[in-house]
Formats: sequence, structure tokens, C-alpha cells
Amino acid sequence: LASYKALTTVGRMPAALTKDGVLEVVAPVDYLSWTPQIAQFATTPKIPQKKYRAVIYGKISKSAAAGFKTSGWEVIEL
Repeated sequence: LASYKALTTVGRMPAALTKDGVLEVVAPVDYLSWTPQIAQFATTPKIPQKKYRAVIYGKISKSAAAGFKTSGWEVIEL
């Protein structure tokens, strides 16, 4: 994955700002589905003018992946 410039959190999720300016949020979950809470998280801007990447250490539902992508996130499932 990316090289990090700074470590932080977004809500309760571990996150980092990459050296190329992407806010990368790490989700260590078994399965991520598109719930109202996840939809609110994905559609609420974290840092204006930044690119976002969700790194999912587990599985993500097709609807959650589509929701993140529609909201401008790159999704990586590991």
C-alpha cells in the first residue's frame, strides 16, 4: 500500500494521509455492508479537496463497494 505522511483517525477508524495526498481509511472488519451509518460515513466529506481510499481487511458487499465508489472513494479489498 501507500507510504504515509501522517497517521490519524476518522471517527473511530484508523486512517492516514498518504504522501500523494490520499486520505486512506482502514477497516479491519469481517464484512462491511451498506447500512445507514456506513452511508453517512462514506458521503460526509472528511477533508475538503482530498481523495479518499477505503482499505477493507475483510469482505465488502457489492452495495457498499458501489456506495463508496459513487461517493468518490477508491475501494481496496484485502
